[in-house]
Amino acid sequence: MMRKTCISIFIILAILGYTNPVILSAASSLTDMSAGKDPDAGGSDKSMVLDIDLERKEVFYGESLFFSITLTNRFDEPLSVASFLDTNRSVTITLTGPDKKILKADQMSHKERDGIYVDPPRNPEGTSLAPGEKIELRGDLLQWFGIMKPGSYTLTAVYKGIMRLADSPPVKLRILPVNIASSTIAACRGLGPAVPWCASWTHKSDDTAIIFYQQQSPYLPDNPIFCINAATVQQMDVRPMAALIAAADCPAGHVYWQAQDKGLFVVKVPLDGTMPYNPVRVSLDTALAPMDGALSRIDGSIITLWTDEKTHECVVLGVDASGKTMEHRFTMNGHETGSVKTCSWGQNERLYLSWVDGSSRIITYALLDLKDMDKGIQDTLHYTMRKPVIWMDLYLDVSLTQQELRSLYLGKGEGITQGDKKPRPMIWTVSREPGSLICSYINMPEGTIDNEAILKSKALDAYTIICSVVTAKNELALLFADTSGNLYYSCTADMQIRPIRKMTRPNITLRDYPCLVKGITYDSIYLRYVSKGRSIQYLRLDYDETQAPID
Repeated sequence: MMRKTCISIFIILAILGYTNPVILSAASSLTDMSAGKDPDAGGSDKSMVLDIDLERKEVFYGESLFFSITLTNRFDEPLSVASFLDTNRSVTITLTGPDKKILKADQMSHKERDGIYVDPPRNPEGTSLAPGEKIELRGDLLQWFGIMKPGSYTLTAVYKGIMRLADSPPVKLRILPVNIASSTIAACRGLGPAVPWCASWTHKSDDTAIIFYQQQSPYLPDNPIFCINAATVQQMDVRPMAALIAAADCPAGHVYWQAQDKGLFVVKVPLDGTMPYNPVRVSLDTALAPMDGALSRIDGSIITLWTDEKTHECVVLGVDASGKTMEHRFTMNGHETGSVKTCSWGQNERLYLSWVDGSSRIITYALLDLKDMDKGIQDTLHYTMRKPVIWMDLYLDVSLTQQELRSLYLGKGEGITQGDKKPRPMIWTVSREPGSLICSYINMPEGTIDNEAILKSKALDAYTIICSVVTAKNELALLFADTSGNLYYSCTADMQIRPIRKMTRPNITLRDYPCLVKGITYDSIYLRYVSKGRSIQYLRLDYDETQAPID
């Protein structure tokens, strides 16, 4: 009777047009097993074995945990199964946490947290497994589930193919609490395809500090991608920085920090989950002061930026994959100790610099080609400000100008596309007057102020700018701190000055290592901060609700 039923299923599937070999083979295998070819298999549950292996049984809160899932054919004939292709979503992992809450995730869960949903295909891509053959899926629990709170977990995996099911034995996992002593994120300035935001934080134990290298989604920055233990040091007050990566396919990132003796330490972190390299120590001139910017290059090297406080030069210090260093110096005319300066990384490994001559109020913009630094600083532009500049943020605009859009509309465009545009350097500057801050959006190629916004409040006289980002709509977002360390947020889009303490409880202060991060797809601004020393959190400040994904 069972054999007749299985044959009927096979015929019905063929009549309905299910010609996918995975489906037909699955039906055929049911027929074969019911015929008694493998009486010990007892059906699909025993013909396939699913195992999950964790790289470690204990990790720190927020740390990556890599795993391997294998599906083995234990039948005496080949089996056709749905492959481990991500879009097949054939594997689901279930976690039961310390509060008995059940969490589930599959290969596409990290995309869904970015607001991208992909339906599993009706006819999933299949593969054939010979007797004893296995397929393997490697992944990272952090990327699948996001950050999980400390505690003990039980983990199981389930494979669901076409008319096949297999589950793994349970394994145990423990997530350890952390004591976060510092947190930094690379300056969110760059041009080109979306790449993850890179960050670093430290966990402080009794006599050591563990340095972590971290990557967050460029679309919604509170979505984690990768976090790994990069180094353990004896310097308890260490405050490491992460370098931006040049492209999404960059093989490695870097974390770096200054030692107490002014030396520079650099750690190369492979992004495939393998162990980080040993720290490389680089001797530094005591006159060098760090600029807010470093870049991990495709060839595995890192470039860091400094200014020489004696000669007022820009110093590009590079460390290659073998630990060999190189140094290039460039004159920054008009730059003085304490002068306002900023930078931005561009496509094809280009560095865009801008600085202010404090005495003449002249803003200088320049380009440095990192692939041919012997050319020196190029494409220099100047603009004279009416008032002293206390803050700058450099932005590279590749959108079409109104004139170019008008030409395209009238059919007079000459094949102009946004992708072919040479970036226009645009600089947001901030100047101070009693009771107000003047934010000016300067078009450097045209030598004009395209936009100006004035923030007014008597309290501004006592506020210090902590950081800034340029939003997806080219507005300037600013984070301030008062003399007590309380934080305030403002954006030129609405000109309001909002106390952070009114947005969240408990209050976030300067002691919590605050910084602004922007999303790319959605016009969102986040405040990244350390919460009570136990976790890194993100507070959404501005958001375009019309484009928001499901939280």
